[in-house]
Amino acid sequence: MNQTVASPVQRLPEQHAAPDVLLKRNSRIREELRRQARQARMRQSVVRPSGAAFWSAEARAIAEFRLPLMASFITIVVVPSLLVAFYFVFIASSQYLSEARFAVRAAEHSGLESLSGASALQGLSEVQDSLIIANYVKSLAVVEALEQRVGLRALFSRPGIDWISRFNPDRPIERLEKSWRSQIETAIEAPSGIITVRVWAFSPEDSLAIAQAIVGLSEDMVNKLGERTREDAIAQSRTELERAEARLRRARAALRDLRNEVGVIDPARTNEGIAKLVGDLESDLLLIDQELATARRTLSPEAPQFALLEARRQATRENIALLKARLTVAAGGDKDTLSAVMTRYDTLDLERQIAERQYTAAAAAQEQARIAAERQGMYLATFVKPVLAQEADYPHRFWLPLAAALVFCLIWLVIVSVFEIMRHLKA
Repeated sequence: MNQTVASPVQRLPEQHAAPDVLLKRNSRIREELRRQARQARMRQSVVRPSGAAFWSAEARAIAEFRLPLMASFITIVVVPSLLVAFYFVFIASSQYLSEARFAVRAAEHSGLESLSGASALQGLSEVQDSLIIANYVKSLAVVEALEQRVGLRALFSRPGIDWISRFNPDRPIERLEKSWRSQIETAIEAPSGIITVRVWAFSPEDSLAIAQAIVGLSEDMVNKLGERTREDAIAQSRTELERAEARLRRARAALRDLRNEVGVIDPARTNEGIAKLVGDLESDLLLIDQELATARRTLSPEAPQFALLEARRQATRENIALLKARLTVAAGGDKDTLSAVMTRYDTLDLERQIAERQYTAAAAAQEQARIAAERQGMYLATFVKPVLAQEADYPHRFWLPLAAALVFCLIWLVIVSVFEIMRHLKA
């Protein structure tokens, strides 16, 4: 066909169309637009799904993920929580608590101990002994002692205890120590040094017996520590006394040798005596000179009194010279002067005095150690004794299952979050 049909939306030039023709043409255009709109709606109705396919693709993906999500929640949270709750409510054996509180204390100090500074060292020893006791009650040595005293292995393996908490009696003592550490708790309060010991067992009588045995073992350990401390103190004081005694012997022997060497018992007193004699002789010499002067005025030179006075004068001068020589040269012909001998003597005498004071202090320390050894220096002061429990302290049959359920929920949320992140990364 050669004839072409004009498009309904095509416009003719307004200058060539009459008004009625334009109205008809506009009417045809509106009809054509309505027809095309109906056809478009018909095409959309053909591709729209119906029934179960109404959901979108994302809704179908969520529906597909919901079933594994619920299954994982039941597997990770619900079932373990029910098992834990069933165990703690119906199976777990009740455990009873016995508590004891005590402290390591020192006996009252005497005045001699206070002057020697032993009280300050004793306070430090109390703190150290408290730490030792707190660690001792958890050690393998205590487990062995409790096995001998109360039969710890039998108490933790009674038939009435649930199979999870019950200890296998055939296991070695190292395993028993590990189980014991889970049944005991210790704490030290600062600065008082009070030790708190809590013991859990599967009957009130067992927990009381174990706690009482712990107190007794702690007392024995404190006594051993005190005895060892006293023995060490006695041995140390004895060693110091022997050293001081040897030093004093050496100082006295050196003084004795010096006296034998110079022939003088006390150089200081000898020096004083010689100086006094020299002074007296010089006074006599002065009197003799006065007598000679008087005799020259009254007597003739040939008088016998002159010869006598001259002889006395010469003898006095010789004695003075001899005594002065002894002040500068030691007796026995030694080359050491008396002043040098006095210097040596003073040095040795000072050493003797120091050695005597050291010996006196060492002897006092030895006596102090002996007095301390005769009485109990350290003791265990128990001011909260263990008593028989009236109700179970463990397990907490409500809070423990609740805490376990919260932990399982947290684990489940972490796992779900990880899988969701991985799924989005793959998409």
